[in-house]
Parts: sequence; C-alpha cells; structure tokens
Amino acid sequence: AIATDGSHRSVPLPDAWLLRVRHRASGGLLVGTQGGAFVVERGGAEVSRIPHVPDPRVHEVVDIGGTLIVGTEGGTLALSSSD
Repeated sequence: AIATDGSHRSVPLPDAWLLRVRHRASGGLLVGTQGGAFVVERGGAEVSRIPHVPDPRVHEVVDIGGTLIVGTEGGTLALSSSD
C-alpha cells in the first residue's frame, strides 16, 4: 500500500504469485493470482477473496461499468461490482 506521503508497506495476500493488478475506480486494487482473485481495500486494511471464480488461476480482473469481470484459465465470471 502506498500512502499519500509516499511511504509504503507490504499488503499480505493469500497468494504471492501475482498475475494481474488493477486500480479500482472506487479505490483500492483488484488482484488476480495463481490462487484466486482478491479486492484490496484502499490502504490495504482489508483483503477479501472474490467468490465463485471458475478456476483459481486468474489472469484478468477488471471493473467495467459496475460489472466485475474475472478471467481465469477455466472460464470467465461476471458479477455486479456491488456483490
């Protein structure tokens, strides 16, 4: 996590093998790993798993117009980004 003063700290994720990291318009990050997809809240205070992905090997995760798209090696998932 990077603070407004430029300082930073590591945010522990359940899987260290990152495949995709994207900024989320509402704040925080969307993260795809070999072990699943996650939302990292602004500042890294909370990390939550995105549920129901068809395969844990997540190569794309993006929020487009209120729809969260998760692309995996086993298929694609579309969720309302409020879910």
